[in-house]
Amino acid sequence: MSSAPQSVATINKDQQRILNAFRGQIYVSNQLDVQTGSLWDSIQFTKGQTAVQNIGLFEIPLGQAFPYGGPTKTLTDTNMNKAGRLDAPEAFSVNRIVFTFSKRATDHDIYAFAEAATFTFWMGQKRYLWSPIISLQTLGTPLAPVRICDFCRAVYCGDITCPGCGARQFQLSSLGEEEAGRRFYLDCERLIILDRITFKICLELSAPYIFQNYFKMWCHLEGLHARGVQ
Repeated sequence: MSSAPQSVATINKDQQRILNAFRGQIYVSNQLDVQTGSLWDSIQFTKGQTAVQNIGLFEIPLGQAFPYGGPTKTLTDTNMNKAGRLDAPEAFSVNRIVFTFSKRATDHDIYAFAEAATFTFWMGQKRYLWSPIISLQTLGTPLAPVRICDFCRAVYCGDITCPGCGARQFQLSSLGEEEAGRRFYLDCERLIILDRITFKICLELSAPYIFQNYFKMWCHLEGLHARGVQ
């Protein structure tokens, strides 16, 4: 959707929504093409790797390697072409921040990491948003981890101790594997990233964490993506 400057009388509802999202002058004066889109980045760890207390997202672009000796990032891992910056001329109005965990990650690692990690959204030197990941809203109907006792095979949830035999050794069931990976999100309003401003998300852990299994997490910034018409 592209447009040249127009009078207020000829602006329709969709155009007004875009003007509001980009505070008017960013969209109109630069004659940008605006579409719904997302920016994403990810982190991943192998079994036994340790996550340090500060982890950066959107700082390592496409074609470079993950930290901690990881593989080269592909488009599945990130769509950032530059470290912490949009290509010019671009702007992105963030409506929602989503953290999505791989279906291969175990609930133990997911919830332990979400409880230990606080995310902070930075633009330039200013901290705009921050929250513990575990306190964010979840997408879809949350499922309690269903446990199967290793000894008496009792099925239970919401408790670590088996109600049948009192054992504390269990495995998590495969219930819900057909669904997307677990996701946590935060809705935003008029949080605008410009190409001349650096941005990032920092994950601060309360303590270093050692992963029990393979672990991967994506962060998506969802909203309206404005790019040059030419």
